[in-house]
Amino acid sequence: MNTGDKILKLMNEEKVSRTELSKALNINYQTLCKYIQNKRTIPKDVLINIANYFNVTLDYLLNRNEIYMLNDTELANEINKLNENDKKLVKNIVKSLISKSN
Repeated sequence: MNTGDKILKLMNEEKVSRTELSKALNINYQTLCKYIQNKRTIPKDVLINIANYFNVTLDYLLNRNEIYMLNDTELANEINKLNENDKKLVKNIVKSLISKSN
């Protein structure tokens, strides 16, 4: 999933329109649309504002990390200290637990 897709996913989850988000970020509506469609590179300051708006990490937006909600920052920080194999293991354990609960 690319950055534009992730922004769109977050917008859908939070029920935020493109108009609302562009106003909140103080950017042009068409510019936001180009970011979402991956037709334009998102400047660092805008990425930071998007991450702050949705309370997610930049790593999540930039596909560096699948853990994106900051509700448990301490847990996310501890998981991020793990090596890549251990991160995958934690991710698989969480997926397994989720599938068992459904």
